[in-house]
Amino acid sequence: MRRHEIDREHLAKFVKVPEQLIKDFLTFTDYLTSQEVGLTKSKQWLSRNNLMELNARMSVPEVGRTKTSDQDAYPLLHLYYHICIAAGFYNKIQSKSGKATLEGTERLALFLQMNETEQYTCLLETFWVDVDWDDLQYGERYSPGYGVSIVIEQILKYPLGTVVAVNDNSDNENLASFFYRWNYFMHYFTYFGFWELTKDEERSVIFHAKYYYIAKTITPSQLLYQLGPVLIETRDLCDWNLQLRRDSGDWRGDSDESFIETLKPLFPSGELVSSLPRLTGIFLDGTYDLRITLHTKCWRTIRISSHHTLHQLHIAIQSAFDFEDDHLYAFFMDGQSWSRFAFYSPDDGEEPGADEAELGELNLRIGQTFLYIFDYGLEWHFQINVESVSDMNSKGSNPQLLDGKGKSPKQYS
Repeated sequence: MRRHEIDREHLAKFVKVPEQLIKDFLTFTDYLTSQEVGLTKSKQWLSRNNLMELNARMSVPEVGRTKTSDQDAYPLLHLYYHICIAAGFYNKIQSKSGKATLEGTERLALFLQMNETEQYTCLLETFWVDVDWDDLQYGERYSPGYGVSIVIEQILKYPLGTVVAVNDNSDNENLASFFYRWNYFMHYFTYFGFWELTKDEERSVIFHAKYYYIAKTITPSQLLYQLGPVLIETRDLCDWNLQLRRDSGDWRGDSDESFIETLKPLFPSGELVSSLPRLTGIFLDGTYDLRITLHTKCWRTIRISSHHTLHQLHIAIQSAFDFEDDHLYAFFMDGQSWSRFAFYSPDDGEEPGADEAELGELNLRIGQTFLYIFDYGLEWHFQINVESVSDMNSKGSNPQLLDGKGKSPKQYS
């Protein structure tokens, strides 16, 4: 029997969820719903003014932030923002002028009807399964995804109440090596109630980054001893997190099992019942209106069936802009050029291929944007915005050019 299984026998029978996480999240969503929140042009993050106002409303505001601090300098707000997008609580709506705002969805309304335990597990599921952890990090594009189970396993070896030193001079060099670049991920697990931290001020300064964080000690909570074993034994991150599964070639991310099923025995009977329906693994049988923009004065709107593949969308775009379809291309579903979540030209040799994915299985939502790059040498960048989604049956139909502006550019000058 594992050490953490022995420790669990001496814990309280049921999990108590951290109320502050829920309270601050509801404050966060109330603000987004009641205000017209504009997003930045480059990364589509919350604006600096909104961030300062939101930070002031949190139970424990971040200190030392200024009018020039961007979203990733506020770890709690950064986490909440990515959870809201990944859970489908808000859609990014882009106006014809190019300004992006957030609009609440029916999924947010369903979340608000849940009890506190269901809300906590919903946030945990979104964090664990749907959020790309690379997007959550501050500074370096590094996340602890492949090491988190090892870290939890190591911490659970200590008796409840132990203050665990995690610096290089301690007996826990293995933990220290994992935590060396965790940075804000230290905070994320604190917000979810897994542990408390003290900061190693001296080592944090070495990185010459204003907000860099290296922990000196970790004090694991009772909640970690209750939830941790379930997460690492039946909900291993590499098997559940969508981005990690995409990295291994499983871009669909389907699962036949409910995330909360193995968590239910940790709570009083009837307390954990509802969960939001998964966004992945559902095929939308309908039609999309997609606005494909080369720049503000040159764009086209295409109506296309959900049964068409990304490769067929590529052909439609080539036709709409009078290009010759003589180069490789790729679709980047997170809107970031050369990111990991991409579908490639069938002639590219990279996987997955654009001819594998039908639009209806990509969970495209109104307001969502993704990127199409054609010709890896000249790099024509087309931003694709989902303007509308309908249940109109268009299977077997051809893509239609609905509208447009601007003369098609010369492919070769």
